[in-house]
Amino acid sequence: MSIERKAMAALKWATAAKLVVQIASWAGTLVVVRLLTPEDYGLMAKVSVVCVIAGAIAELGLGTAIVRSVDIARDDLRKIYGVSLVFGAGITLAVAASAPLLARLFQEPRLTWPIVGASLQIFVGALAIIPSALWTRDLSFRGLSKIEMVAGVTAIAMTLLLALLGAGVWALVLGTLFGAVARSAALLIFGERVWPIFSMRGIGEHLKFGLTLVGNRVSYFVVVQSDVLIGSAFLSTTEIGQYSVALQLATLPMTKVMGTINQITLPAVAQQQGDPARVRQVVLKSIGLISLLAFPMLWGYQRLRPSSCVSCLDQSGCLPCRR
Repeated sequence: MSIERKAMAALKWATAAKLVVQIASWAGTLVVVRLLTPEDYGLMAKVSVVCVIAGAIAELGLGTAIVRSVDIARDDLRKIYGVSLVFGAGITLAVAASAPLLARLFQEPRLTWPIVGASLQIFVGALAIIPSALWTRDLSFRGLSKIEMVAGVTAIAMTLLLALLGAGVWALVLGTLFGAVARSAALLIFGERVWPIFSMRGIGEHLKFGLTLVGNRVSYFVVVQSDVLIGSAFLSTTEIGQYSVALQLATLPMTKVMGTINQITLPAVAQQQGDPARVRQVVLKSIGLISLLAFPMLWGYQRLRPSSCVSCLDQSGCLPCRR
């Protein structure tokens, strides 16, 4: 099968997975937002800032390093896995240990244990980095998308159940964690199994690429999340929750469309990296497709946005529109 056909098949499966998860997410959130308070969502927004940045550092860009490698030795995979597990465990412990300090920095004592609980996602993700990266590299999105659907529905179902039991912010924290566990467990069962080697010898090129990518990702996440970081010094937790809902809703079309296309474009381009002219053609087509979908969607979204309220999102709630 040609790269173009594999990429189109991957796009169909990835789009189907995101559509299923999003529909289930909205349906579940319609119930969850009536069980949780704006403060719960504000706490989760602050927890997410910490875990997103820490997770980007812990991953070391090694998953992407595997995806961009057309051919990679088995021993290199095992060494990358070993480094990923060590860094994942180290960052998880560091975030958990610093949770009280982070809670003080956010001026919110209730953050301590939610940060500890959410930090476990970092190590859980590291456990499945190899099968996830290999399936992505080979554009094998049929199996990967099925796992993403199961993990997404699991996260939503657990969030709803815990919210019904009155767990508060823990419904959001543990729901997301259960989804991550389901995803990693399925990848380890059905994906390629690799035993780790705890050595960095011979993988310097992969580490160099990964660290460069980490620097880019962390700086991007810091900029993107700076509003919550700065706002925490001046706004209440409830106001942060309201702001995060409005922001997530406003950027939803762009993030969903671009995230799906970028996920597929990287391995497609990596498989053609020996042909620069072909790579340019693929990149230009991807940009055109993103523009074709995103521009009208975002324009129409701004025109149709309600003037009085916003509706529900995953990890957010129905709150007054802040314009």
